[in-house]
Amino acid sequence: MGEVFNNKKISSPFGIFFQIPVFIMATFGLYNLMEKFFYSLTKYTMVEKPTFIGFENYSYIFKDEVIRKCLGNTVVMVCVTAILLIITAVLPAIFMAKLKLPFGITVMGVFAVISITCAMLSNFFNVFFSGDSYGILNSLLMNASVIDKPIPFTQHFSAPLAVIELWLYCLAPVFSISYIAARMKHSFLGAAIAVCLIPVLMYTGGGRVTAIVGYPSNNNSADWLYTIFQDYLMTRFDVGFAYAILFIGLIMLIGWCAVVCLVSFGLWKLFKDINLNCRAVKTIGFITFLIALQGFVIVLFFVSMYLSRAFMPLDELLVFPSHLFVKRPTLQNFSNLAPLTSNFEVSFSKYLANSLVVVPAMIMSVCLSVALPSGVGLGLFKAFKRQKLLLFCFVPFLFICGFFTFSWLGIVNSYNVYVFNFLSSFEFLMAVFLVYLTVKLVFYDRKPRILGILLGSFFVLSSFYAIGVIRGIWHSGGSNIYDQNLKIWADISAMVSSGGIARSGIAAANDMLMLLTTVTVVMVPLALLLVLYLLYRKSTKNLAK
Repeated sequence: MGEVFNNKKISSPFGIFFQIPVFIMATFGLYNLMEKFFYSLTKYTMVEKPTFIGFENYSYIFKDEVIRKCLGNTVVMVCVTAILLIITAVLPAIFMAKLKLPFGITVMGVFAVISITCAMLSNFFNVFFSGDSYGILNSLLMNASVIDKPIPFTQHFSAPLAVIELWLYCLAPVFSISYIAARMKHSFLGAAIAVCLIPVLMYTGGGRVTAIVGYPSNNNSADWLYTIFQDYLMTRFDVGFAYAILFIGLIMLIGWCAVVCLVSFGLWKLFKDINLNCRAVKTIGFITFLIALQGFVIVLFFVSMYLSRAFMPLDELLVFPSHLFVKRPTLQNFSNLAPLTSNFEVSFSKYLANSLVVVPAMIMSVCLSVALPSGVGLGLFKAFKRQKLLLFCFVPFLFICGFFTFSWLGIVNSYNVYVFNFLSSFEFLMAVFLVYLTVKLVFYDRKPRILGILLGSFFVLSSFYAIGVIRGIWHSGGSNIYDQNLKIWADISAMVSSGGIARSGIAAANDMLMLLTTVTVVMVPLALLLVLYLLYRKSTKNLAK
């Protein structure tokens, strides 16, 4: 093994060997993909045997007006969100990395917090855009005599709200991948952005859309592929037709991925060839950063306004016109949270244990069995040219295999729902990447020290736990879990916020506690990573001397 570490150019089969867990998952997913394609060619309602009907399901998709509208909504929302991400995430990240601006990591962290908190934005939108006089925007407009009755914003502006939610949800992942790839001068930037962006937008983000605009949305204005697929699969039980819709979506995904790859590689080549030191390029770089900063400040203002409701007394919550920020801060909403949750079917401590212990433990087992060997293989061994591209190319395929394995095993009402949802998430990609990054830091001079190995091990393990906590706090199991004993903090947050304007302060207090808990847990691996990086810089300077 010493020779492997001493030779930086080594080409070893161990790199492929360490990817075996990923290949097994991909193979199993491919089998289930073919099985679901067969069902898409049948009439299958789960109460009778499948009857082969050929491509009738596919032909009917384009005859149904509602489905055509949903597919059109998908294309529009994905395109608009992608343009926003290019302007506010991709370009600023590349410029910050190339121009070596000192605050790139800070922006990445801030964007990460905003992306995490976007799960609470459905509660925020309900407060801000509420269709009654207590909605903040309606209250301000009515008080200014601009309107004489409340506007049902979710009916008229559901699609723009969905785009905002998707943009915030994808902001940190896209910025992080773009920034890290640009700083490390990797030529796989385009593929990294593409395969990270597309699955998140078209599938994982579907639940975000329905949380804001409803299921189905008003006038189907924000219904898209995810909504219509879930409708036919889980409500109408028309399984064959549902899988036909899904495969149309997969075809759209492949086409969109190809387009984004071409655009991304074009951007990469452009920034690779041009002179980045010229004044014009630097000016453009600072302009794009200011655009991103402006968007962030606006979002931060709205989130701060929502979180201020956690300290707002009930009489201020029910006043007209509504207050933007609290005037007489109080902790009453925090104290009211305990008796409110004690009246639920299951104690709050059970939700907390599921979020901080059970789900993280299960996700850590997946990370140790799949993400850890994959990251080590990518970090230690140069198995073949452009091997890092494999890491990102597997993301959409892992989503497919995770989704189909989940449906094939019929896993509902079980903790396993969280595990299989995790396999298709951006956090799984980050788990692999963090191991890869740690290996590079620890073995950078091919002579690792005990302190570096210990710090690296603790960083990886604490990162796995932190990722599990993020999933356990913010990602609901949705309709697949109906046993209250299995639900997590995100589910109780939804129940608290369902009480209308009177409970909005308690809901904000609960969301603030969720955010503080997440930030606290994430600080540990961040501190360890900082120590690793400082050791790396110190050793590099010593080697230079």
